[in-house]
Amino acid sequence: MVIGLVLKYYYDLIYVDNYRSIAKEPLFYFSLGLLIFYVSSFPLLNFVNFFVVEDTAMITYVKLLQIGNIFLSLGYLGAALCSKKQMI
Repeated sequence: MVIGLVLKYYYDLIYVDNYRSIAKEPLFYFSLGLLIFYVSSFPLLNFVNFFVVEDTAMITYVKLLQIGNIFLSLGYLGAALCSKKQMI
């Protein structure tokens, strides 16, 4: 459900809304972090039995999950840094 909302946000950002600068938009960084985390964790969701049985695959999975966690943390950090009160 969350990935569906992220994709809808990107669709609205690209096709529906007028031009706006996304450099200081916290929702963009947060949604990008969530999207990259989901893509990097996708092998776990589909091949969990293979990862539990094979030791060599487990090492690869751990590296992939660590990279995904870095992007998720960067998404949180980007959202926190860019969430200043905007002047209208």
